[in-house]
Amino acid sequence: MSARWQSKPGSSLWLFRHEWRMFFFDMGDDKSGTKPKRGMPLSGKLLSLLVLAVVHAMAWMVLRGLPALHDQPDPMLVMAAGVALAVLFSMMLSMALNRSVKALFERGDLDLLLSSPMPAQSIFTVRLASIVLGVAFLFLLFLSPFAHVGLLIGQWRWLGIYPAILALAVLASCLAMVLTLSLVKWLGARRTKTVAHMLGALSGAVIFLGFQLFNQFPEESKQRVIAYCKPWIQEGGLFDQHSLVWLPARALFGAWQPALIISAVALALFWLTSRYTCRFFIHGVQQSVSAPTRARPVSELSARLHFRQGLYRNVMYKEWRLLLRDPQLLSQIALQLLYLLPAVFLLLKNGILLPGMAATMTFLTCSLTGSLIWVIVAAEDAPDLLRSAPVTARHVQTAKLLAACLPVASLVLPLIVWLSIRQWQAGLITLLGCSAGMLSVACIHLWLSKPGNRNQLNRRGQTQLSVGIIETLSCFSWGGMVLGFLAAGSWGWIGVLTGIVTLGVAWLLKIERS
Repeated sequence: MSARWQSKPGSSLWLFRHEWRMFFFDMGDDKSGTKPKRGMPLSGKLLSLLVLAVVHAMAWMVLRGLPALHDQPDPMLVMAAGVALAVLFSMMLSMALNRSVKALFERGDLDLLLSSPMPAQSIFTVRLASIVLGVAFLFLLFLSPFAHVGLLIGQWRWLGIYPAILALAVLASCLAMVLTLSLVKWLGARRTKTVAHMLGALSGAVIFLGFQLFNQFPEESKQRVIAYCKPWIQEGGLFDQHSLVWLPARALFGAWQPALIISAVALALFWLTSRYTCRFFIHGVQQSVSAPTRARPVSELSARLHFRQGLYRNVMYKEWRLLLRDPQLLSQIALQLLYLLPAVFLLLKNGILLPGMAATMTFLTCSLTGSLIWVIVAAEDAPDLLRSAPVTARHVQTAKLLAACLPVASLVLPLIVWLSIRQWQAGLITLLGCSAGMLSVACIHLWLSKPGNRNQLNRRGQTQLSVGIIETLSCFSWGGMVLGFLAAGSWGWIGVLTGIVTLGVAWLLKIERS
């Protein structure tokens, strides 16, 4: 029976099954010093099953209390769902851009595939289809339970989640692939990798930042913007309830005509992209494989590089140059900085929601510091070379910690100074919270982090689960301390106590490991 479903080696289905296995292989364990395991680890499988069970239970409770969907849902509900889908689409575009860059530049298997007897058109089509399913997987993981529960309780219209999410995933993937290939043509392979990672980070946060920026407008300006845009969504307006813009939202609520239309458009767009961009895809692969690295003359290098005395200065300069050379790391760090902007806006706007925003800024400061410390300390590319240097390990570690903490401190310190001028108690508490949090995450990573690879930054919580949990608890503790002291007086001592206990647990784990 199993042989009946075996795909023929060299066929498109066979290659697609390989791509699907590689998707789960990327979720596997990648611990330094151990052999990587194929597929998702057992802990990941159990966590996915737990998430599915919890989301199914939540969907059961939510849908049991909601009225059944009908042919003509409320227009405002459709528009609200459309806005939510727009936010999801921006996140899908971010993921699709990163996956397109990985497909072209990071997998390193396309030159081998293109030299095989398989048609280049089939290879590109399968790779594009794998990007689509990889983008849709995470969103279907959390939204498909509503379709399943809806079918069980007789509300079959919730099955519209599938065509809506898959159509948006196809649109995001095709747009990301076309954009990536266009950048390769205009900028070359090397610059495209940097620009595409930056665009991926920005596209995932642009709508969120847009809403936050709108909230910073004066009330009078908000009312003018609302009055100007309101005719657009009224009857006969450009974006009224009958507009094509809301087709995905109507498909989401089970309308079969919009579902059929967006599915047909998605299939047509997928076919056009795979059919007419294959040649650019091959050209991009050739550039990524054979693009020569421009060697600078020795005179130019000697004119630019001046090694000065001072261990700390040289180590910090080296770490900062390595960070600037890694576009993927820069995009991930830039995304954390983008999410820090709303807290900055609210702090600068007459102190509105000051306790919560100061606590959020403290948490994000600690989190960003932890990411940089992990990259600079745990993900060192040449630890043996540093150990063989004629300097003590303590001095090297101190220089690395300074290289991680100084950029974050330079970003946060002006805000703390501004806050201290307005409310010196709030500025002092925020300064203490950020300082204690940065010191705590530094100690946690020095004591517990294992050597890793820079590419594991987003997955370090999977390979070092205990470190990730302790670091997150520490960030929440010091953020809670700031919130407690500013909003509830002595309640901040609970955050202090929790932060100290978390640090103590990290110290005990260090002793146990040693």
